[in-house]
Formats: sequence, C-alpha cells, structure tokens
Amino acid sequence: MAEIYADTVTLRIGYGIECTSSCLRSIPGDSQLKWTVDHYPQGRSKTSDVPEACITISGSITAIMKATFVMEGDKKTAIVDVKDSRVYSIPLFKSCMYNCRLECTVTFRLTGKKLALPMVHEMLAKSYPSDSKIIIGPSEITIHRDFLSMISPVFKAMFGSDTKEAQTGIVEITDYTADTVNNALDYCYGRPFENKSAAEVTDMLRFYDKYDMQASIEKLEGWLESNISVNNFAPIAAYAWQYSQKSLQNACAQVFHIYSTDIICGSDFVNLEPDVIVAVIKACKECAAFETKDSE
Repeated sequence: MAEIYADTVTLRIGYGIECTSSCLRSIPGDSQLKWTVDHYPQGRSKTSDVPEACITISGSITAIMKATFVMEGDKKTAIVDVKDSRVYSIPLFKSCMYNCRLECTVTFRLTGKKLALPMVHEMLAKSYPSDSKIIIGPSEITIHRDFLSMISPVFKAMFGSDTKEAQTGIVEITDYTADTVNNALDYCYGRPFENKSAAEVTDMLRFYDKYDMQASIEKLEGWLESNISVNNFAPIAAYAWQYSQKSLQNACAQVFHIYSTDIICGSDFVNLEPDVIVAVIKACKECAAFETKDSE
C-alpha cells in the first residue's frame, strides 16, 4: 500500500503585500520531506489579475500531490505529479487576492519509493543481541563486539583472547563524552542520524581516528569538505590541521580566501590555536598566489 502524508497551514493575506509565505514545514511521517507555500496576489510576475500559490518541495520524492486551498467557502484543488525538489505553481480564485485567510492542505501519495536497504542495527536486533558495553562515566552503551571488531582493528585487538575487555565485555572510555561515542556508534550502526554540527562531526572523527575506523573517516571528512562555511569554519580548520588532512586544508584555504573578513570577526576563529591560525593564513596566501598565476 502506498504511503500517504499530509499537512495543513493557514496564511493570513494582508493588503498590499507582494508575497506571503509559510515557514519551512516537515510532513508528519517523513522527516526528510519539507515544503512551503507562497501566496502571490498578482502572480509571481506581479502583473497578473489572478492570484497564484507556489508550493516548494524540498527532498527526494516521487509522489502524487493533492493541494487544496480553502477561503471563506471558496475551494480550489490541484493534483500534481511531484518528482524531487522544485516549485509548483497553482492559479487561485480571484477573491483571495488581499485581506483574507487562506488554508492550504497538501497530501502526498508516494508512488516511487526506493527499496529500503536493511541497516546494520536492524539485522543485528533480529538475531544477535548485544554482548558487550562501553562505559563512559555514568553512561553505558551496549555494543556487539564482533561487529566492532570487523570495522576497527583496535576493537579487534581489544576483544582478542586474554584481554580484560574480552573477559568482562566492558570497554571503559574516559577521553570522549557519551554523546560523541553515541553519535559515532549510531553512524556505524546505521541508526537514524539527524544532521550534526561540524563540531560534533569532528569529535566523531577524532573517535574514529583513535579506533582506526577508516570507512567512517572517509565519509565524514567528505561531508566536512562539502559543507564548510563561515559559521562552521573554526572546528573544521582545527581538525584539518591537527590531523594533517591536506584536502580539508585546501578547502579551508579557499573558503578563507573568499570570506576572510567574516570568518575573522567570529569569536570561534580567534579562539583557535595560534599555529592553526597562522597555517590557515599561510594556506590562504598560497591559494591566492595560485589563482593569480592561473589568471596570467
């Protein structure tokens, strides 16, 4: 049976306002699917005598969308084939141009949902209960020693014969917070994983480095390189130079070259280690020199 998701929002349309917009909304039942609705009293062109609603879909989806607009007894329904992120424009009734309340209800009937792959934690839960635990202060995290031994040579050695960990099934960790270890293990197990800040991701990477989890390191370093910005520059730069990650260093240099003023004005940057600040500036100068040479 096809999955159906729905949501409703009401817009208050004032007089003389060129565009009234809802906030970005999640569809109940699918946290990855988001939408907004914009009302244009004279259309998106601002010259039409017919009001227009624009529904913007954010997320990977193939579905049939039914959009229903209601205002003081007037009703308009449109059915649209939705394929991934884009804007869908729908003409409205002339009476909803100004000074009104417009209710919009969207219903998505998924038609092209991809085959979901089973996650590690789902397969283990069915046939292999946890047999060990990690202790961080008062916190405990249950784990599967064979699984961690497969992805980490450090854990493999730790759970080898004649070790305290092998005999007790307990690993004590004192140099990382429970949140960092939880985040790192959730990612490995394939558990639901909401977007994390760059600082949280770099903490996870430090954990992976200690336990030599190379596949996770490769994935998350790629995420950092693709998502570096003014707001998260400092923790990424600190990680890049602490672990001599040349590719990340180059990405930092390129971002700093463009947004140096904004980055320097942030408190996070001035709190970096002095040698990291010097290295960032030096890398930026090399980046600028390279661009100058290329343009000649």
